[in-house]
Amino acid sequence: MKAILRIFLMSAGLLALAAQGAPTVQIKGGHTSIGVSEDFLLQLDGCDVTRVKPGVVKPGVERMRFPVSGGALDLEYLEGEVDHRGGINIDCAAIVGQVTIENLRIDAIQDEEDEIRPMITALVSIDDSVIGRIDFAAPGGAEFEVLTQGNVVQLRKASLSLAEEAREFLKIVLDLDLPENLLVGEANSRINIKTAKDDDHPGNGFAKGKNKGEDSDQEDDEDDEEEDES
Repeated sequence: MKAILRIFLMSAGLLALAAQGAPTVQIKGGHTSIGVSEDFLLQLDGCDVTRVKPGVVKPGVERMRFPVSGGALDLEYLEGEVDHRGGINIDCAAIVGQVTIENLRIDAIQDEEDEIRPMITALVSIDDSVIGRIDFAAPGGAEFEVLTQGNVVQLRKASLSLAEEAREFLKIVLDLDLPENLLVGEANSRINIKTAKDDDHPGNGFAKGKNKGEDSDQEDDEDDEEEDES
């Protein structure tokens, strides 16, 4: 995660804030959209995938979208996390029990070689009984890039490989024999950074008449079209 956050911070020009006595940048919102790979969909053939609100699952499960609920980035140590709300339910007819994967978090883990690397973790449940948080997918890929404009940071074209812990979990619970390093899909994140102006005008960060965490289908489609064109 340090490597990704270092690129993110330098690209956003946020490292300069640390010298001004503001080592931590708060995240106030945004979303992550995942274009699901054909290989992953093929492995889930025969299973029903539905959304956990306020997440969005497009027809055919070709794209999933989750709102960013918050988080923080520490500019001094170049560490942090990005939290999401919503998720998916996976129900395979031949297997008793429904698996829920929700509240994704872009996080950092320490591997066996004491290296810090990025990981998307998720809270998992079986039939509404919480099991705990596990490694879900590892972001990476040669085309990963960071774009910034004002207080908006975009993490784009991150290839997501299914984590070993998630693969073992789905094998045990749903009897899904998934290949190692299965490509889950490509993720694009739009992260809104809290600024001093937000502190002067706190508000609730949502448009009038719109409930927290809700996104219209039109906005979803516009964001998806923008990502597909890039």
